[in-house]
Amino acid sequence: MKTKISKIINILILIILIPILIISLILISKSYIDKDNVPSICGYSPLIVLSGSMETEIYTGDLIIVKQLEISKLKEGDIIAFYTDNTKKTIVTHRIIDIAKEDGTTKFITKGDNNNTRDSGEVDASLVVGKYQNIRFQGLGNAAMFLQTPTGMCIIISIPILILIIGQYVQSKKDKKELKELRKQKANKQ
Repeated sequence: MKTKISKIINILILIILIPILIISLILISKSYIDKDNVPSICGYSPLIVLSGSMETEIYTGDLIIVKQLEISKLKEGDIIAFYTDNTKKTIVTHRIIDIAKEDGTTKFITKGDNNNTRDSGEVDASLVVGKYQNIRFQGLGNAAMFLQTPTGMCIIISIPILILIIGQYVQSKKDKKELKELRKQKANKQ
């Protein structure tokens, strides 16, 4: 009975870990292939929040999900992630407080909920990464940043390996014990 339960637990762990591993590998490979854009899967991108400018809605250290969509679908009140300039090095996530249309181009006026004033300048539509999907994982951004350090990488690689080794060791002990009992029963029958 315990063997069946441990097998079921191992299968459930694999069902959870394998998709996470696949998604992580896809995002990492996309970030190396196209260094100028945020990696995404089916238009959804994970972003780590580094400041408190949107607090009460989004907090420092959160991991949020944004979705790429048509600029025409964005409206006042939406929270968007955008590059601060054409170098595409810094991404900010703020709320749209107004939309300006000039000479056929759309520009967004944004403001952090926790800021006293609107952002300086306007956000060109070409710099929008995506719209916040009201999906945030509290504190997971901090964990993701830690995992990008050498220590974090060592931990994330070594923990699954240790779990597998310990699991195999425990299973081996159980198998040896069962084999010993079978031999003992056979010897008693003779």
